[in-house]
Amino acid sequence: MILIADSGTTKTDWRAIEACGCITSISTEGINPVFQTPEKLDEILSKVLIPKLEGGEVTKIFFYSAGVAASNEATEALMKSFAKNFYNCDFFVETDKLGSARALCGHNAGIACIMGTGSNSCFYDGEKITDNNVGGGFILGDEGGGASLGKRLLSDFIRGLLPEEVAEALRTRYNLDYITIVDNVYKRPMPNRWLASFSPLIEEFIGLDHIRDMVDSQFDSFIKRNLYRYDTSKYAMNAVGSVAYFFKENLERAAKKNGVQVGEILKNPIDKLVQYHAEDL
Repeated sequence: MILIADSGTTKTDWRAIEACGCITSISTEGINPVFQTPEKLDEILSKVLIPKLEGGEVTKIFFYSAGVAASNEATEALMKSFAKNFYNCDFFVETDKLGSARALCGHNAGIACIMGTGSNSCFYDGEKITDNNVGGGFILGDEGGGASLGKRLLSDFIRGLLPEEVAEALRTRYNLDYITIVDNVYKRPMPNRWLASFSPLIEEFIGLDHIRDMVDSQFDSFIKRNLYRYDTSKYAMNAVGSVAYFFKENLERAAKKNGVQVGEILKNPIDKLVQYHAEDL
């Protein structure tokens, strides 16, 4: 059996593929070794993932994660956790950028973008990433990602700039006030995940001018700050992630404004990664 994983900040999608070709879908919380302790990594693998494998022997793991490129220490912690929980198994830990590029482009060259909780981009030559943009995270970057959209939404909320119906939804559905927002952003763990959790509300009110313009502005910023370094006259922009998928119309509008063609848009890359790694069975 081989395991393929696409891990973001919010959740990890796993596919267990047996020699017969049978595929089992498994979901766990997000695994990001930058934000999580070794003990937390072990807990997710040993108590959540492994029991769902029902005793199947894993020979290879292809793990794509948002956190592995941030520091060697984070990657080493993840590798140690795999070695502790899986025996006689080969591990291939790669960046989420490479996973997205393989899913979006296969063995062809192209521009691959990630637009989920966070955002990022790279140029892929069909085998490897040859150029990429430094994401910066939800404080220094992530334009067009869910966390950045949530940050803008709540910034407008505390300043009284939102349409009243949106502000009322935040007050009543989420019990939000200034103190609660500050507590979640500055004192609690995984603030980027919390900020991104408001994406469904943004989608609900996308018909309002203020919200539509807010999203369009984020995507315009993403394109200008991410794609300038690639040859967009030759290559289309491909994107993976829930934000790109659910706000596709807004993304296409921003791309057209900036003279960029939009190619493949995927909600998540995992099923295309299964196709990519079929040869590893």
